[in-house]
Amino acid sequence: MKPRYMIIGERKCGTSSLYRYLVDHPQVLPAKWKEPQFFSRSSEEIQNGFEQDYLPYFPLEQADGDIHFEWPELDQAGILYHESVRVPRLSGRKYITGEASANALHEADPAWVQHYLPDIKLIVVLRDPAVRAYSHHRMFHRFQKEGRDLWKRVGDFRKDLAEEYEAFQQGNRDEFYSPGLYLRNLKRWSQHFSRAQMLILFSDDLDTCPQLCLDRVCDHIGIERHTYGSELDVAYNRAPLQTMPETDYHWLSALYRTHDEALAEWLGEALPWRASTLNVANHG
Repeated sequence: MKPRYMIIGERKCGTSSLYRYLVDHPQVLPAKWKEPQFFSRSSEEIQNGFEQDYLPYFPLEQADGDIHFEWPELDQAGILYHESVRVPRLSGRKYITGEASANALHEADPAWVQHYLPDIKLIVVLRDPAVRAYSHHRMFHRFQKEGRDLWKRVGDFRKDLAEEYEAFQQGNRDEFYSPGLYLRNLKRWSQHFSRAQMLILFSDDLDTCPQLCLDRVCDHIGIERHTYGSELDVAYNRAPLQTMPETDYHWLSALYRTHDEALAEWLGEALPWRASTLNVANHG
């Protein structure tokens, strides 16, 4: 099966929960694991691997038996582990499938996605960029503690983000700041996909009115709406909550202000995180 939809990001915006909710839909089958990250590979790897590497992530068109997929989750200490999840597949029912590679919005080449999957439905989840950067930085702290091989070391958030901002201004690689420049990436994707193919959600709405968000997603990808009930009470892959320092929030939020204003104008709607002057409490 080719994927009907792709959640392309952004990282630390609730994409894990959204994907898991979708997999609970009776018409949706999962990929072998949540984030193939295929279209963030080199052009040569994409061209050589689409048929033999990417498509085998997804279920067969015709098959019997339940589907098992590997799910990355965090324990109470914020340490990543994997669990095998079983999804029932009923004979005679029509299914769709999809994936969620949360770094794709920022890192993948949309031209290759359009080339191989021209009819794909894209889903984007956006979060207050200052809070997103803080959560992303905390994730790197956890990875560092686990002993992972990272391209950069992290320390104090304010110091690291100041260095990141300077690197970005000089055209150098950064990890935490530029993914929050959502409009730059959305415009890049909109060069290859129509606005009708892109559904843009806010993580605030996914937290406060998840059923309405899932209704919009179902309409977007062309499946029947499904009443989730208590399933939506679970937040997946969310780290233990921690309060972002207020001074750090206001400093970083000011750096994003001009970009946020341009994003709101492009979307034609207000951004929920600009509706209040403080948005720093308890961020995972």
